[in-house]
Formats: sequence, structure tokens, C-alpha cells
Amino acid sequence: MTAPPPPEGHATWLDYVVATTDYRAALLQHMFDDESRFTPADVERAVRRELAELRQLAGQSSRTDSQM
Repeated sequence: MTAPPPPEGHATWLDYVVATTDYRAALLQHMFDDESRFTPADVERAVRRELAELRQLAGQSSRTDSQM
């Protein structure tokens, strides 16, 4: 079975998921940490960095939505 194409403006489904995920929920576990100053943008940057590293390991370019 072939997969449907990713939504317009996204090179892959992974790019779409990274761009549209609500990262606030990921920070809930740190909500009451006195020293946690992470923002949803910090989490998104970490996710994009990990995706780029995976692509590099797989021998693909580390494209992003802004490079399309």
C-alpha cells in the first residue's frame, strides 16, 4: 500500500508532524521544576535537531520546511 502524499508545504510526513505538534504537553512533566526554563520552541528545536541527525545518519539531506 502506498502512503498518501504529505500535506502541501511539507516534504515528508515527519516534517509535517514536527511542524504541527503541540509541544506544550511535553513540558508538563517539568511544570513545577524550579530550574526548568524550557519553552515549546526549545522542544521543537530539539526535535528538529534530532530529525536532522537521523537524516544525516541515513544519508539524506537535513531539509526543513523553510528550505522547500
